[in-house]
Amino acid sequence: MVNMNTSQWFCFYKLGLILLNIVYMIVGLTLVVIPAGAKLSAVFTSWPIVGGAIACGVFMILMALAGIYGAVKHHQIILFFVSN
Repeated sequence: MVNMNTSQWFCFYKLGLILLNIVYMIVGLTLVVIPAGAKLSAVFTSWPIVGGAIACGVFMILMALAGIYGAVKHHQIILFFVSN
């Protein structure tokens, strides 16, 4: 087993949270871009379906941004509410 002190584990944990939130941001951006492009190319004709997908993407991006902020600033309350 690798001997790592507490600060090294904390840094590793923090980087893991940041990378995971970046993945969530990419998924959220995908949820925004793909339905918008599908609506522009007339694949979908229903605005509620496209709007719902875009709203989910925007919500996911906002949660990922809050997660990144909480990880960088060590803000436990934001991390608690984002993770629940």
